Amino acid sequence: MSSLALLAHAAAPPPPAFNGLFYATAATVIPVLFLAIAVQGRTYENLVNAGTAADRRLSEATTWRRRTIAYVSGSVLFVIAGLILVWGVLSEIIAVAALHQQQASGAAGFIVLIGTIFMVIAAAGPPALVFARYAWAPAGELAKDPADARRGRSRHRAGLTRTRRYHAARNGQNGHRGLILAGM
Repeated sequence: MSSLALLAHAAAPPPPAFNGLFYATAATVIPVLFLAIAVQGRTYENLVNAGTAADRRLSEATTWRRRTIAYVSGSVLFVIAGLILVWGVLSEIIAVAALHQQQASGAAGFIVLIGTIFMVIAAAGPPALVFARYAWAPAGELAKDPADARRGRSRHRAGLTRTRRYHAARNGQNGHRGLILAGM
């Protein structure tokens, strides 16, 4: 070896030490986050169903604007659902493989880190959206009956709350003795 090669070899920084704690933590946290996404509030199922509904709207759309909105929203929802699955599985496999080999490349650390961050965002996103919806809702909107709110009706438009409609039906009011009104 020439003296130049020896100097270059001696000056090269040593590779970073293997951080087994990072990979062990990631290998533990990622499945928990995936379970939180898949089970808690059926987030993953709702995401796929919303993408399917957007695809259905795409086939029913009559104007180019509605087609574009349906296509973009459906595509974005399916991409997010795919990323949750792919990044979660890929990050988990890489973290477990790095633990097994007791070494990892810089790319492996980056993929596991990005995958873990993405899974945290995906798990925290739906509760954050629900919180934001209630935090920034006008005061009158919070007084809605949740069943009527899902159908886009306020208590004022619905006339009675769901409980009062139930009791009115049970007491024979409105000509429907013992039947629950269809609007519930």
